[in-house]
Amino acid sequence: MKWAKERGGQPRPLPQLPQLKVTDRDGTEKTANTFQEKVDMLRAKFFPEPREADLTDIDDAYYLEPIEIPNEVSEEEVLEALR
Repeated sequence: MKWAKERGGQPRPLPQLPQLKVTDRDGTEKTANTFQEKVDMLRAKFFPEPREADLTDIDDAYYLEPIEIPNEVSEEEVLEALR
C-alpha cells in the first residue's frame, strides 16, 4: 500500500547501466562511468577491430577447374522438382 501512495501513477525510472570495469591485456584496469564511455567499452569488447588475415599459406594453393553449370532450366526439370 505504501508503494501505491509514493510511486503510484508516476512513470517508471529509466534503466541505468552500472559502472563497467575492464582489465586490459597489460593489466591496466579501466572504469567507464559516463554513457559514452560505457558504449565505447562495450563496442570494443563485443565488436573488436578485425585482425589482418594471414595469407602466406595460400601461395602454393591448387584449385580445380570450375564446373560449368548451364543457366537454363527446362520445363521438365521444373515439373520434376515440383513433384
